[in-house]
Amino acid sequence: PRVDFYRYSSGGWMDRVDRPAKYPAYGIFYIMTERLTKQVAQVAEAAGKAAAEAPKGSPTQLVGDFYNAFMDVEAIDAAGIEPIRPMLDDVAAAETLTDLTRIAAEQAASAGPGLLAMFGPSQDPADGSRFAMFALGQTFGIDRHFNEILRMAPDSPPLLAYHAYIRDLLIAAGYDPDRAARVADASIDIETRLYSVFLTPAEAKDPANKFGTLPYAQVKAQVPEFDLDLYLDTIGFPKPDSFYMYEPRALVGLSEVLQTTPLDDLKDYMAFRLIHEYAPFLTTRLREPGLALQEALLGQLINQSMMLYFVPRTSVDSNRRRRTRSPPA
Repeated sequence: PRVDFYRYSSGGWMDRVDRPAKYPAYGIFYIMTERLTKQVAQVAEAAGKAAAEAPKGSPTQLVGDFYNAFMDVEAIDAAGIEPIRPMLDDVAAAETLTDLTRIAAEQAASAGPGLLAMFGPSQDPADGSRFAMFALGQTFGIDRHFNEILRMAPDSPPLLAYHAYIRDLLIAAGYDPDRAARVADASIDIETRLYSVFLTPAEAKDPANKFGTLPYAQVKAQVPEFDLDLYLDTIGFPKPDSFYMYEPRALVGLSEVLQTTPLDDLKDYMAFRLIHEYAPFLTTRLREPGLALQEALLGQLINQSMMLYFVPRTSVDSNRRRRTRSPPA
């Protein structure tokens, strides 16, 4: 065990199990996920076949109709990105930062992307019997497990791969290549600046860095360009006395970005985030850039069938909706 503890503890597994070529790593969670995904996909497929005869409003009818709509690739491809056109038009019509704040709140309320900043309830660390409000930084266009890419040098291969993903996604969505490249440049600039003030992985391990509190007025003062009253009113959350500052530097960093970034660049970035967020439910042309990014970051391409692709996407979406809509106590 002193020479190679990993081999000592896991050698039997390593000798018995071969990693499937389609996975970059392999373990019990990969096995469980693969089995459960196939099982749920079979249930959804069966519901799709029975939906037409099922009672209106029954789980079979609801799941089956949703599954059949998701599997109708011809109709999905014909629609392109038109299903989210009203959202994109709303962003395009924005004239002020207040408009962008409202859009960010509307997306948060409907489990869309976390734009600019997020505020919401979770269990109070000081009293598990009640909810408290948290001030968070935004989410990003890249999977959260790869957020640290945003701290890398501009010419680093992972960051270049992310830039290529944004560009190619927008081209697939119908953007002119030159415009897509400009939006990718602006999006990378915005995200790297926002993420630069997030807690580092080492800092995030210390609970004291994530669970300090500030009064409501002081939180508003950190980012006066972002209408916090409007954000909470739009979602339907009451104004709390204070917030837990889960990302304590995020709002000050957001303020600097909002002050120094042209409104058109912010709008372009938000449009990219909307396309990225809803790409799994839109034309299949939007899938290829994501697969290329996956391969660039993981060294492996996992391209599931549409039936299996249905399950994790709908599960993630429903889980995020429950989290977003949990009311404060």
